[in-house]
Amino acid sequence: MDNKTKELELLLNEFFTLEGNNPKRTELDKFLTNYKSQAESFEHAKYYLVHSTNNYVLWFSLLVIEHKVCKAWYTMAPQDQNDTKTYLYETYLKPNNQFPTFINAKLGQILADIGRNEFSPTSATEYISNIANLIRNPVTSLRGVNLLQYISEEFLTTKHFLPQQKKNELKKLLILQVPLVISVLTEYLSNLFAQNAEKKLPFKNNNNNLSSIAHFAVGSPDTNTYTGSFSNETKLLTKAVFDALTSYFQWIPLNELLTPVLLDVLFKYLRLDNNSIPALMCLNEILSKNCVPKEFEEFLMRIFHQIFSLMTDIIANPNLYNSDFLNKFTQFINLFVSNHLRRVENNPNFPISDFLSLLFQYSFLQPSSESFLSCIEIWNKFLDYLITQSTEKSQPAPTKYTDGLLLFQSELVKRTLFSFSKNILSQIDDEEEDIDEEENVETKFDNYIKQCIEVVAKITELYPNKSLENLYPLFTENVTSFFGKTEETIKQGLIMDQNDETLNNLVKDITTILFLFSRLANQFVLSFGPTYIAANFIFQKLLDMCSFSNQNKTFKFGEDWEKLQLQLLNTIRSFNYWLLEYGNQVRTVPSQQPDFDNSISKLITVIGPLFSLGIPEEISICAGKLLMTLVVVSKPINLLQLMDNMIAGIHQVCGPLSPGVQSIIFSAISCTILIPPSNVNLSHQWDVRRPKYSPFIKGITSGYLELKQIPGFIDAKIYDKPEVVQRVHRTLKILKGIIRSVPDLSMAKGILHDAIQDTLPMTLELVGIYSKRPDVLEIILDFFLTLFEQLKTQVGIVFLQQTIAQFIDAVGGGDNLNQMLMNSQTNPMGSNMVSKLLQILAFAIQTSGNSFESLLTNTVDFAMDKIYPCIVNSTSPVLPYFFTLLHCILDNQWKHLKANQTQRLLLTFQNSFCHETNVNLFKQNLDAFEKLKTKVKLYDKIAQMEHIFGCTFITVFFDILIANQQSVQNEDIINTIYHFASVNFDKFFQEFLNSYLLSKQITNEQKSKLLSNFTMDKDQPTFNANMNQFINDYCFYSYLNNNTQ
Repeated sequence: MDNKTKELELLLNEFFTLEGNNPKRTELDKFLTNYKSQAESFEHAKYYLVHSTNNYVLWFSLLVIEHKVCKAWYTMAPQDQNDTKTYLYETYLKPNNQFPTFINAKLGQILADIGRNEFSPTSATEYISNIANLIRNPVTSLRGVNLLQYISEEFLTTKHFLPQQKKNELKKLLILQVPLVISVLTEYLSNLFAQNAEKKLPFKNNNNNLSSIAHFAVGSPDTNTYTGSFSNETKLLTKAVFDALTSYFQWIPLNELLTPVLLDVLFKYLRLDNNSIPALMCLNEILSKNCVPKEFEEFLMRIFHQIFSLMTDIIANPNLYNSDFLNKFTQFINLFVSNHLRRVENNPNFPISDFLSLLFQYSFLQPSSESFLSCIEIWNKFLDYLITQSTEKSQPAPTKYTDGLLLFQSELVKRTLFSFSKNILSQIDDEEEDIDEEENVETKFDNYIKQCIEVVAKITELYPNKSLENLYPLFTENVTSFFGKTEETIKQGLIMDQNDETLNNLVKDITTILFLFSRLANQFVLSFGPTYIAANFIFQKLLDMCSFSNQNKTFKFGEDWEKLQLQLLNTIRSFNYWLLEYGNQVRTVPSQQPDFDNSISKLITVIGPLFSLGIPEEISICAGKLLMTLVVVSKPINLLQLMDNMIAGIHQVCGPLSPGVQSIIFSAISCTILIPPSNVNLSHQWDVRRPKYSPFIKGITSGYLELKQIPGFIDAKIYDKPEVVQRVHRTLKILKGIIRSVPDLSMAKGILHDAIQDTLPMTLELVGIYSKRPDVLEIILDFFLTLFEQLKTQVGIVFLQQTIAQFIDAVGGGDNLNQMLMNSQTNPMGSNMVSKLLQILAFAIQTSGNSFESLLTNTVDFAMDKIYPCIVNSTSPVLPYFFTLLHCILDNQWKHLKANQTQRLLLTFQNSFCHETNVNLFKQNLDAFEKLKTKVKLYDKIAQMEHIFGCTFITVFFDILIANQQSVQNEDIINTIYHFASVNFDKFFQEFLNSYLLSKQITNEQKSKLLSNFTMDKDQPTFNANMNQFINDYCFYSYLNNNTQ
């Protein structure tokens, strides 16, 4: 046997050093798998476990033993079972056991597997009691505690080692023993604490701010502080107990099984100065379950006491607590506020105001910006709760929090400004960039400021008048004076030093204050009358500052100055709803119209110079968005008149600018002409606006329309010259932006369509010309997709069909299409172009109704014969658009499809379910079928096509569930099976299940058990439970039958 041990050691050393795709490793894997199933391997493994020190050999030996225990335990003679169990226990509990931790863990897991096999109503209590005795024995206590954790994990395994009925029984039996488990672990923790810890003297409170609230914390048995002298071995023991408890907390009904004695012990460990993090993690697990124990108020009171007392101690002695503990404790508070604050907020036994006072101080004691933001998250949740309560009850926010929250608001603003918090803010990374949900570049510094300002804004929402009064001086005393001093500096001819840290920090502060007021702009709308003077002052000053920045090109002073100018524009933009309200008020007081018009004129004057060469592109884009918002949101009554000069010269102004900037500016000008003000004579408005629009569009398209007149445009391939391609790109990008922003008014859409009508045939002709240029085809397709989405009525179905026919003809198939779809990762243009075409086809099918019938066959053939072969065995980004098109065809054109076409589309979907590894695409296609189920009675129709009910369709889903290919989607798959079965439950139970099992490699007895356990209940919860049992048990039988697994 020694030779065999050495041979196995050499073999395993080789196996684990080879790469996973090495043929030799595959060969060795097959050999080891076969060896594991041989009759003598079990006895060999027991020998290796004692006589080898090689970790690979030890691990493999345990796998062999596990294989026997899980698959063949019941076939072993009782004496062999007892011998094996005794052998493994002795090995596991041996005092001089030198195995690595992971080997001992595997041993313990196998012992838990044996216990799982033998666990029964008659043996359960004795089994747990025996493990309790191991825990009480100092020599075996750690192994016993670990074994209780392994029991929790292995008895509730999701693996297919057991039939579902056995799993359910095990859980019920184990829950009955959990009180004993909790009692044993609690007792052991308590004994360890008594042996290694002692009470500390109460701290001397020198913090006057705490003196009025400390009385709540003192004297409670939960809130004493302890010191301990835990050895490394004892720390290991306590951590093991906490890990075991946490394992049980994850699944037991805490409401019924959480005991006051356990809470006592956890709180004692929580107050232990050097060993409290595991206890805190355990308590966090309890709070995360949102449990409501029987003595609920007492439970909450004790949690509240604990938070209160610990915060008091931390505030008084911040240096005694490390950052890991503080992070976990902040999570503890967060869970309490999220799950339980609503239950105690109005209870007189809970001094919430004092709690918030402590949280205030605790928040500002945080050692890092990350931990501070974790506290800000708690405040966010509390404020959301107050806002919800106030909204639901239609009542003002409670006055008891006013002073405290306003003070917190002031201090929080200081935390965002370098003039108050330079040391903290300087440590926040302003370089590393993250991408937010809107794909805007955002630094960690930006994120920090945004989260703080959000809390400031929510307090303002609760207490608008006092908050605005509190914050208004920030603007008047800081922003205005800053620009005043900057203007004086420039007048004196002094140069702004880009390396002046103090100046740069001041610029950042002003940017932050402007961001704050952009977030608060809506409050000036809600309280328009009372805040008009302040809001108007701010708005006028913003315009003055923007004008000053334009005149002096302050963006040249450095990156921070450029950000400041961007924020100025964004803050003005946020005041557009205030301008809307201002304009509405002016209509009732006509004498104020000149002042309002002056403000709008001033704003336009500020925006205009930013559409110039030499202005940073980001600033020009921001100015264009500001103009668009003014047009779309504020709709000043005299805007068209006030912008006459800008409209007249806009083509000359925009000529040198990039297409991206031009697109935004021209879209804003288009909307200026096409969006009339509210409550006016529209007939007169359109008479004035229509004549202005056509020349505006001609100024954009004239150069584009002249392209085909260029001699040799096609024959000499002038069309392929970079400057020509650039003109196509520029014109179509601008037109796409204009079309996308057109207002949803039939007259406006008609005027736009008339103006661009001569460009449409020209653009359609370019499809054939640029058929080998996917980069150009993509922009053309993008243009047409936007055109059809926005102007489908004006364009008409005939032109839509012409366009589709032209694109299908141009793209064609074969090498051209293959070339476009190759290497989508490195060269995405072709895939993007095809995706756009598929979107147009899907759009046309959805909106054209019966009129699309003439193109239906061509579309199906194009999708199935040309596109599908190129993407079928790939992860192409085109796939989601392809299946969206197929869904649209089935959804909208089912009646017009031929039988073979329908079957072909359904089989394509079915093939995707079988082979798709992309979770999102699988979910997309599953959802598509569920929608079709309702609209076209898809499952009824599929059932009629099948010679045996479900033989093709749901067979696929059964196979997927058994193979566990889409575990994330299991619930949705089972729901789909239920909906299909509901077409004819009798056939599903009596025909499909028998047919499905007929070809499966399990015994007839096992098949009979599966069928008898699948009751004929037709309600969905029972059906779904039966499905889960069927899948689990089938996998269990396959596991038992597969000797080579």
